[in-house]
Amino acid sequence: MNYKISIIVPVYNGQKWLKRCLESLISQTYRNIEIIVVNDGSTDESEKICKEYENKYENIKAIKKKNGGVSSARNLGIQMSEGDFIQFVDCDDTLPTNICEKLIQNVEEGVAVYQFGISKRLKGKEILQVSLEKKYLWIQKGNYDDFCKWRTLFASVCSKLYRREYIRQLFLENVDYGEDYMFNLTNLKAGTLVKRVDDVFYHVNIDSSKSLNRKYRKGRVDHILNYLHCQDNVLKEIFPDEYDSSITFDYGVVTLFNAIEMCAKNMTRKEFFEEIATVEKNIFAQKIIKGSVLQEAYRKAERKTLQTRRGTYWYFKVIYELKCIKKGYQNKVFKHTKSR
Repeated sequence: MNYKISIIVPVYNGQKWLKRCLESLISQTYRNIEIIVVNDGSTDESEKICKEYENKYENIKAIKKKNGGVSSARNLGIQMSEGDFIQFVDCDDTLPTNICEKLIQNVEEGVAVYQFGISKRLKGKEILQVSLEKKYLWIQKGNYDDFCKWRTLFASVCSKLYRREYIRQLFLENVDYGEDYMFNLTNLKAGTLVKRVDDVFYHVNIDSSKSLNRKYRKGRVDHILNYLHCQDNVLKEIFPDEYDSSITFDYGVVTLFNAIEMCAKNMTRKEFFEEIATVEKNIFAQKIIKGSVLQEAYRKAERKTLQTRRGTYWYFKVIYELKCIKKGYQNKVFKHTKSR
């Protein structure tokens, strides 16, 4: 089996980690790979490093583009790739040198996705996230419970090897929340077969501070709602008799509450009210607020408040004022402590 693997590496200001990442890729024991490095408008020395490695290694292709986000970089990489299989690696992470060889050894006819583990190092300790409980997972009617046990692994595209034919939909470029999960969901269909590959771990660099999840950007509330709506539609289609929307709605409402609090913490009053206006106008937002069955008493009270227009206005107003008071108090304490 001489299958070709295309490894796609999106890069944005990754000069600190990029060489280490590329060294782990060119050191693969399986040689039939192409490495597509997409520089997404970096302003540091990343482009210089990309060109250096492209000139040095025949199987590295460096592409430069305007900044458009990780999804647009991955999409360009997919479009430029030639491999039978696609793999995604973030520029601050690394692969063990035998990962491609082990994955190819596990290739089977009919398997669309190969799922492996994730390894993170925190304070000198290695934390392993194991993949599937079973060797195989069929995405089909009747297997919803199995899917639910594994669904959190859909949050990453980097812990998988994809058969090229599996990718029917590219990443959604106008979304910066849950983009990996949405990519996996929009490409899922009934009959998809996923295989667990043992003793293989993708090495995540948790020291990187570039993650979008650590920032809060305008439009995030709308992106969260798109993500939840997409998830609801796909799961209804694949598991029509088993899927319970209230589970998605519960998760969605809590995510919305957290987003609202993050908005209040990081935005001006004008920005905050412009951002959360989405909740009042969005039909799906109202649907999940009314359709969730939250267990926490305080969350139920919040949800009830958001079910009326007047309640929504006062809820947002109180949340923003409380955050301002808390921020002012923290600043006051900090200044007082510093002066002492």
